[in-house]
Amino acid sequence: MGKTVVQQQSEGELRSMYAADIREAMCRQPHVIPTKHLYDDIGVRLFAAFCDSAPDHYEARQAALLDVAVHESLGCESRAWVEFGAGSCRSVRRMLETLNPRLPLSYRPIDISPVLLMQALMSLEKDFPTLALMPAICDFETWPADRYVQAGVPTDFLFLGNSFCNMDGIPPHLFLARLREVCHPESRLILGMALGFDQKQFKASYHDTGGHFDRFRWNALTRLQTELGANIRQQDFHLRSEYNAQLCRGESFFEAMTSTHIEIPSLEISVQWPVGERMVIGSTQRYDKQSLDDTMRHGGWAPTSCVDAGDDEFMLLVYRPIASSVRKAQP
Repeated sequence: MGKTVVQQQSEGELRSMYAADIREAMCRQPHVIPTKHLYDDIGVRLFAAFCDSAPDHYEARQAALLDVAVHESLGCESRAWVEFGAGSCRSVRRMLETLNPRLPLSYRPIDISPVLLMQALMSLEKDFPTLALMPAICDFETWPADRYVQAGVPTDFLFLGNSFCNMDGIPPHLFLARLREVCHPESRLILGMALGFDQKQFKASYHDTGGHFDRFRWNALTRLQTELGANIRQQDFHLRSEYNAQLCRGESFFEAMTSTHIEIPSLEISVQWPVGERMVIGSTQRYDKQSLDDTMRHGGWAPTSCVDAGDDEFMLLVYRPIASSVRKAQP
């Protein structure tokens, strides 16, 4: 890819992490597979197809958010960009096209799968030859933050999709605290998200007539079969989605239709699941403004601005790191 240098967590490390998370999910109640494991090389393609065909979904309503994000990013020539859950980089591409030639110092897209990311970077390298591209293929929830943060450089950390709300492999405030400890004091955290989701909105957001979202979720079961040798059969399970009002999150899960014996030889797991046993395969946390600000402050970030992106639901929220002296003085 020309001058682009790729940082990459080893495939062996990522596979081991996946196996460990599946072992933990199978051995505890409730059974929960972290959402990031939906996004293997097949899953990212299926999710991209879903986004392209679901006009009511959050990803398809980004235009107004990105216009606001561009305004917030004016003067970015002295700043670096780091995007979490970058996927195909299409949101940042739109921002770069609008800002060009006033581009950031560098752009580091981070994703757990290289498939769409590397394709997108080839195009970005061609269209923005002066932009330093510094991709990282890794699990950003667990990889040390100092590996993708440039020391001494003010950085805009971008969550332009649903990546922050999908963070369930680590408590979000712990991730935020790690980021806060290594970032420049003039850095910012920029979130584009929907606030105040309910059951009706959840069902509408994840519906597409082409069935892409169902295929995306069923792929989680296929991955158990192909990578770990699980004997799980699709015909033994319902695929369902519900809004969990108690936990304020949307959940997708497999539910056993019959008493089912599950074996995963590679993990030495052999269990009997009764009718109705569930395996949560993905969750999307929903925040209101107060709960989001509380989570951010817990992780060392203070709100600075909140901009309505054209309706009452979609917002662009900006946070800055709280100075260490201020944090120590807080009760």
